[in-house]
Amino acid sequence: MKCLLIGVSHGYQYEGNKSVDIAAFNDLLKNEQALHNANLLAEELNNETIHNTIINGITGSVAEKISLKAGISHKFCDPTEKERKLLGIPTSREIKKKLGFDKLPCLTWQQAMEIEHEEKIYWEVREQFWLEKLIETSKDRAIFILGAKHVHRFKKLLEISEIKTQILYEHWMP
Repeated sequence: MKCLLIGVSHGYQYEGNKSVDIAAFNDLLKNEQALHNANLLAEELNNETIHNTIINGITGSVAEKISLKAGISHKFCDPTEKERKLLGIPTSREIKKKLGFDKLPCLTWQQAMEIEHEEKIYWEVREQFWLEKLIETSKDRAIFILGAKHVHRFKKLLEISEIKTQILYEHWMP
């Protein structure tokens, strides 16, 4: 298997998100898929997250839509809430509650950093989960879309697992 990584800000993954340039990301994915003849678009996302996202107008995943049009496979690789429970990974909501931030109307920069620090404790478990989901597809040419902060960590994990890996974009922006 060969896996090509595209690091992004997660907002680009959501079809219908009006706060970012979805058309540019759509074009990028279509072009990279064709250029590398990828037979799988996989991503750090799941259907549950799409449906629970509070951004108005979200209709799905950009990568899933492109996969359908290209006639190739698509795989959501991030654990659902049920899978998170089984893996011992708290949700952002649970972390906010643990830290006492769940009732606040908005967070300070420091509070947001505390939440991110807590979330990072579980990154290794999540990234291992993504790897397992990717492997179970049995596809040989994958593009994996993930949060930019995970790119180098996930690249190492893929290489340890003897998967040829290339970073196409460490943190893509239009």
